[in-house]
Amino acid sequence: MRYYEDFFGIEYPLPKMDMIALPDFNAGAMENWGLITYRETAMLYDETSSSVANKQRVAVVVAHELAHQWFGNLVTPKWWDDLWLNEGFASYVEYIGVDHVEPQWRMLDQFVTEEVHDVFKMDALSSSHQISIPVNNPEEISGIFDRISYAKGASIIRMMNHFLTERVFRIGLQRYLRALRYSNAEQSDLWSHLTEAQRLVFGSTQLGANKSKEAQEIIDVERVMNSWTLETGFPLVTLTRTYNSTKSAILSQSKYQPYKQNASKPNGTESNQTVATGSKSSQEPKWEIPISLTWKSEQNWDPKTRLWMHQNDSDQITLSESMIPSSDSDWMLLNVNQVGYYRVNYDLQNWILLIEQLNNDHKQISTINRAQLLDDLFELARSSLIHYKYAMEATKYLHAERDYLPWDSVLIAFSYIDDMLQRTPLYGDWKDYIAHVIEPYYNRYKELDWTTSTGAKTSDGQNRTSMDSNDALEQYNQVNAIGWACQVNEHCVEKAKSIFSNWRRTGKNEITPGLRYTIYCTAIENGNKEDWQFLWKVYEKEQNASERDRILRALGCTKEMWILSQYLEWVFDKTKPIRRQDGAYVFRTIAKNNHGRDIAFNFMRERWQIIKEYYGKTSFTLGNLIRSASASMNTQVELQHLVSFFEANKGDVGTGKRSFMIAIEEVESNILWKNRNYKLLEDWLLNWRTK
Repeated sequence: MRYYEDFFGIEYPLPKMDMIALPDFNAGAMENWGLITYRETAMLYDETSSSVANKQRVAVVVAHELAHQWFGNLVTPKWWDDLWLNEGFASYVEYIGVDHVEPQWRMLDQFVTEEVHDVFKMDALSSSHQISIPVNNPEEISGIFDRISYAKGASIIRMMNHFLTERVFRIGLQRYLRALRYSNAEQSDLWSHLTEAQRLVFGSTQLGANKSKEAQEIIDVERVMNSWTLETGFPLVTLTRTYNSTKSAILSQSKYQPYKQNASKPNGTESNQTVATGSKSSQEPKWEIPISLTWKSEQNWDPKTRLWMHQNDSDQITLSESMIPSSDSDWMLLNVNQVGYYRVNYDLQNWILLIEQLNNDHKQISTINRAQLLDDLFELARSSLIHYKYAMEATKYLHAERDYLPWDSVLIAFSYIDDMLQRTPLYGDWKDYIAHVIEPYYNRYKELDWTTSTGAKTSDGQNRTSMDSNDALEQYNQVNAIGWACQVNEHCVEKAKSIFSNWRRTGKNEITPGLRYTIYCTAIENGNKEDWQFLWKVYEKEQNASERDRILRALGCTKEMWILSQYLEWVFDKTKPIRRQDGAYVFRTIAKNNHGRDIAFNFMRERWQIIKEYYGKTSFTLGNLIRSASASMNTQVELQHLVSFFEANKGDVGTGKRSFMIAIEEVESNILWKNRNYKLLEDWLLNWRTK
């Protein structure tokens, strides 16, 4: 609170701030002025059974709701179309607030994978929407409380913070809040105050479309930001270099539309150096894009804007000689620390240079940009803008990677491929490669003590050590490594089963909180009915909200289809202790389970009226259920079932309509992925096996 008072330049205006945890609350939290309400998992922390991830979630949600006391309560949007002013700002400022109180968590680094990479996937769909979107009826209101308003809103605000500078950004926010406190605002009000803040700091030189782009010149914030808030989607910026005696580099922008049927042949399929850029037409939107860049021999990781790509520029911009490396062997890299909300593609030779750098000495590229490169590579491969073999070749360096962010990026990409292949003949080969990649990652943690007991020994007789509870990212590394290993590594499975069995035998749960979900899920997946019933009985007695949450999810890991069916029935059984707010957890974890996917979808189809009445037509939960049930569908038969379900209910789906449209497009894109990329991955895995 004190930090925010300083950050916003306005004292908290009420005499007190109360916060209360509610036992059954559909939302995560609600920023009522002076009396914030929370779901228990978003407020209550228990040192004995809550993990570092639980602690970070509590900190983030509290920081988010406190930010709303200024953005939302003190100054309120005039109408729902500017909801993002509330949620986007709170979703960005929450990271700044938590970073202030827990700098070792590296929250501003985590932002890239948690927000930017995550929302890219939804925003690339044609069913995405503008950040600032007209709202005409109550059912549309709940529909815009989504990742576009929150995560995309936060991402473009972060971008704006960087191109304006921190000083200008804060002065502009403070002027906006002071001018409009106890009143209502539109996004244009914020733009005008941020533009005026530049004049106070830098003077009055106006930045025109074709003038030099020095920092002291004034950026027309409304012109720049309207290109991001009033357009759906985001740009793909493509860098194309020429080498040898005629060194040059050209930038172009196009709307990133990866899931169109008429995509170009993947870059790298043939020997030419041309770059696929996605769909391009004269009606295509263009953005005001701040460009930061560096190259191998320069390595300037300050994300300062070096030039702008404007909406009224020609289709291609030629970089000045000062922005091009003198050596052909130097890689170039755009979007330093990924502060810009755009993806990047390169000519094939530059991609090869970047991948070689990862494999030779990855630390020469900043941590955030390593995460960016992996995310961009797999996404461009997924959409056939680059051959999958280049994305896969980049993963070979991971045996040397110690940082959480690049690992998190690649494991999210692996998770999608895993979903697409798990019912195909290629899945065995894919799992073998996963086991190969994960092994050195897992080896860093397999001898650590997975429990809170003391005096345990490693296999070579040394004292075990547990994870440092304050090193959040290293704990997340541990959870990722062990979680993935327990899907492909027998040592991991047996160790998890042994620890779980010891708990059953002794009645004493000594599992370290961060690993509890992984161990519970692994034991239930590889266990029997008695293991499931034991964990259910623990759930019935458990009072800690975070522990109840992880048990609920782990119970959905079983392979027993009759248990999964029974478990879904219990969500709506008033004699069972599953709270209304938690039913969606049960559904999602069963839908994610390969053995439960069809059960969950069929249950939703057969019980739609019951589900809708239980949660309400305007509930956020309906959309979550629809998308989780269809997330890994990738056949024409499954698509037809989903479309038929929608057609039969489209007149009465409430806030679920947008989610249905997104779900249908996601399944179409999954089918397209299989058609484009299955054979490419099969060939690469075969080649890897023979080497």
